[in-house]
Amino acid sequence: MQMEIRGHIKPTEAIRAHLDKRLTSALHRFSSHIRQVTVRLDDTNGPGHGGPDKQCHVEIVMDTGRREPIVSEAVHQDLYAAISQVADRISEAVSREVDRVHHHHDHRKS
Repeated sequence: MQMEIRGHIKPTEAIRAHLDKRLTSALHRFSSHIRQVTVRLDDTNGPGHGGPDKQCHVEIVMDTGRREPIVSEAVHQDLYAAISQVADRISEAVSREVDRVHHHHDHRKS
């Protein structure tokens, strides 16, 4: 699974490891359907400001015939928590897409 990381927050090795662990765990069973994963990490209030401002935005391009990417994002005061939240959300969204495609193909065979 190819993952591209972008954004204003430059990820540390620890953040990269957390991203890789959480997204790989969330998406590994769907890897044959995933073409590209793009992650964007931003600090919406800018550096030095507190509050829930760490954003993790994930876009997934699927090999299911879907034209639009699947998108999910989370904002939290802790970047690790935002990554974990978005991993859970994107896993559910990808699961729904794969189920939809399989359900559609099963009906076409009948």
